[in-house]
Amino acid sequence: MRIAPFALGRLEITPGQWRAATDTQPSHFRRCGEDGPVENVSWEDAPALVARLYKRVSGKAAEPCRLPSEAEWE
Repeated sequence: MRIAPFALGRLEITPGQWRAATDTQPSHFRRCGEDGPVENVSWEDAPALVARLYKRVSGKAAEPCRLPSEAEWE
C-alpha cells in the first residue's frame, strides 16, 4: 500500500496553542498547565483548528484538513 505525501505535526496541540488560535479553552485538566496535550475537543474541532492555523501561516485558505488515518499515523 502506498500513502500519498502529507504533513503531520510532531507534537500534540497544547491548551496554550489552542487558546492562542481560537480564543477558547476546552481543556478541563488545568493542572497539566499550558504545555500538556489539549483534550475535550471533538473530531470536527481538530481539522477546523488546522485550517485556521494554515490560513494564519500561509495567508491562503487550507485544502480540506483531516486527522491522519491509521496507516498514516503509523
